[in-house]
Amino acid sequence: MKENLYKDFPKKEDCHRQLFIKITKRGPKAFNLLLDILTENFPSAEKVLCPEDTCQSIHDNKIMEGYRSKDTTETEEEPLPDVDTFDIYKYDDDDKPLPLEIYTKPTKHDPSIIVKKSTKLFYDERVGTYSMRSKYRGVFLMVNIINFPHSDRRNGAEIDRENLIHLFREFGYEVFYYEDLCLSQFRQVLMQLLNSNYTRRTESFVMALLTHGDIKDGKEFVEFSDGAVINLKDILHCFRNTHCSNLVGKPKVFIFPFCRGTISDSGTFSPMNRTSVQTDSISRTINNPTMTDIIIMYATVPGFKTHRDPKTGSWYIEMLCKVWAEHAHNTDIETLAKKVGEETGKIRSDNYLQTSSFIWHGVYKALYFNPGYYEDDAK
Repeated sequence: MKENLYKDFPKKEDCHRQLFIKITKRGPKAFNLLLDILTENFPSAEKVLCPEDTCQSIHDNKIMEGYRSKDTTETEEEPLPDVDTFDIYKYDDDDKPLPLEIYTKPTKHDPSIIVKKSTKLFYDERVGTYSMRSKYRGVFLMVNIINFPHSDRRNGAEIDRENLIHLFREFGYEVFYYEDLCLSQFRQVLMQLLNSNYTRRTESFVMALLTHGDIKDGKEFVEFSDGAVINLKDILHCFRNTHCSNLVGKPKVFIFPFCRGTISDSGTFSPMNRTSVQTDSISRTINNPTMTDIIIMYATVPGFKTHRDPKTGSWYIEMLCKVWAEHAHNTDIETLAKKVGEETGKIRSDNYLQTSSFIWHGVYKALYFNPGYYEDDAK
């Protein structure tokens, strides 16, 4: 890493400053240790690294001391700390790249999730329909952050993993699964996949990001296994048509079951076996609009928490897998999203409930998954 920096920054002072910046992205422990050393032995260097007029980072010692108190219960979480803006397109050159390969391990999914298969291709003659007919039906990327340095473990996330992977395999998708990634590893995986032959030939792309989330000053953040936090908007920007030529004109679906704030949505209690609940708080030359064909599915609305049962997984993911398995063979995704929201909204545990939501960006066609039906097989 140092050799590469010396090439780009011949002046020693500039190079050292860039090294410090790199360290800030290596996880909270590395940077905090560096600050402690500088404060004790080289106070002038510490001031250069952290000038008073710069934005406060999540790696600041004072912030980390109050981050995710030990007394946090399974149903409540403290808000994520302040965070600097990260560049999603850049990652450390010396990080060992993760292999980009299809996930092939067998699943131990809920046996009640039986995917009904389509017997024909479905169309919407009024608005048109996305092409979902080839053997390269879709790419499914699932990033599941279960363990965190300063946050509660997301118990039940393993169940979400098994059910989602089973669902999209049955849909005919090529599945890529990664667990407990740090932010830099997530950058690498995402950039590799978006520039690969997998996304070049696919008809659709689905990403499920399962982690802690929160909202601050109207900005939504998600957390990775090293404690690093990134603005969700920076992730979505990777899928702009100017940045992601492989997926231009193809439907891009995002499944986000994490919290979008710290407010608990309370409702009337009705008996259900939901006694232990946790929350997931935290270019191509073509004339296309910047953001098109993007479908974002949230487990809750801005400002509110989501809920996860350690025994059955996330409420939202549980209902999504069951509804999609039952109805995706003849139902478009907008109707599926509404049905998932309806079923999720019926769940009660003590005084908790949640309301899902979805956002469409430049989606002007209907999307049918057509599981199990391939045009080549019909000929």
